[in-house]
Amino acid sequence: MDQVSTAADEFYKLSSAQQSEGNQSAVAGGELTQANSALSMKIINLLHAVRGPAEMVFAQVENITTEFAAETGADKELIVRLMRSATQGYGSFAEVGVETYAHTPFPEIYLVPQTHNPLTRAHKLPEGGTMWSHADQDPQRCRDVNGMMEAGAQATPVLGIYPFETELGPYVEDDETVVLVDVGGGKCHATRQIREGSPGLKSRMILQDRPLIDEKDLPGIEKMAHDFFPPQPVKGALAYCIRRCLHDWDDENVVRILQRLADAMKDARDRSRLLIVEMVLPPQGADVTAGCYDMIMMCIGGTERTEKQWVSLLDRAGLKLKKTWSAKGGPNAVVEAWLK
Repeated sequence: MDQVSTAADEFYKLSSAQQSEGNQSAVAGGELTQANSALSMKIINLLHAVRGPAEMVFAQVENITTEFAAETGADKELIVRLMRSATQGYGSFAEVGVETYAHTPFPEIYLVPQTHNPLTRAHKLPEGGTMWSHADQDPQRCRDVNGMMEAGAQATPVLGIYPFETELGPYVEDDETVVLVDVGGGKCHATRQIREGSPGLKSRMILQDRPLIDEKDLPGIEKMAHDFFPPQPVKGALAYCIRRCLHDWDDENVVRILQRLADAMKDARDRSRLLIVEMVLPPQGADVTAGCYDMIMMCIGGTERTEKQWVSLLDRAGLKLKKTWSAKGGPNAVVEAWLK
């Protein structure tokens, strides 16, 4: 219990300091993520201890039974008896014949990419419906979604991970150069950070989002209504930045989005780059925060990805990885890609 209290105090201290000082740097965000993960693990360890030795023994017996059934083949009559209960109602299994069973659509959604996902099924959306089309039906719901995205954006700042001024500055020719297109930028949280934190970049920055884009004025930033599935209207920008969007989509849709951006980069292939701001999961040992985010993305048909997965998607879209810029203390990163 003392370890949980210590971890909770550390998380509270870092969280309070970040709010009071307005510190939205990548390092501060990483430290807060680490503290959150440490607190979660201490709580899990406490729960294991509370369960006590008796329950741990029963859990071990359950594991042994599962392994034995997999290796030797379970008794047929036992399976039949168990499936009588498992097939009741709308669960994971259906009884499709005498002693014959199949997965229902409910667990299948987790096995292969499909148009439907738990969210679309819960809201009874038609084929092809998405979380975003559902939100568009109600302006207040759309504002709520954007507010949620803005809150999440503050926990994963892009400034401090990628050196925008150092990397883009040498390519700026004049004030008409489009230095940055923030694709799907929502309420412009990230673009404002970049504009304010890169005083040497005086050229144009463009915020793009769907027609329900925030209507308030954004000094130094142009607004453009755009959905990232049609062709990209801004050609040859120094950087196309897409932040916390691609994890919402399955691989096929991500490739479609990336191809649109790759096409726009062709007019300036010697200086135009794509910046994907997302979690980049380690091949092994992802922390509890990353794991939880991945489960959330699974519920809407998306996924968090490893660098290997990003490389594969970039290749399919005609792009190649140049560098993964990682934040200290967490999985947040900027994947920088150029045309092949």
